[in-house]
Amino acid sequence: MTDQQEELKVDEHAAAQLSEAARWARLVGIFGMVISVLLLVFGIFSGSILQSMGQYSNLPAGMSPSLLTGVYIILGAFFLLLSFYIFRFGQRMKVALAFGRQDYFNHAFLNLKFFFRILGFIVILNILSYFFSFLGALFGR
Repeated sequence: MTDQQEELKVDEHAAAQLSEAARWARLVGIFGMVISVLLLVFGIFSGSILQSMGQYSNLPAGMSPSLLTGVYIILGAFFLLLSFYIFRFGQRMKVALAFGRQDYFNHAFLNLKFFFRILGFIVILNILSYFFSFLGALFGR
């Protein structure tokens, strides 16, 4: 890049698109936070519920109720983080566009960057999980 960097400007069309994206981001963030809190609550109580069921719980061999509780809590925490960052993107972008605040505009995209970083981490973990499941099925018992 040159020493004289051009300033990026947000025209009316881009502002309208960002405003709509911010509205959807807030909605998705709110729903995501509600669902993740329900997932966390279910995760906390799932261990005791499954232990009380005893032999009637249809858990796969080798899976304990406490492991299932841990999985639900970890998934709920990741989903809560994703929902929080996408919600904050929507909130910051709304303020940035309404009042022309550059600092809020920058923070909105910072939250969007964190959202995609966590989502990328989850996707990589998911791909690795599929890969190792495939290897286990291929070379397993």
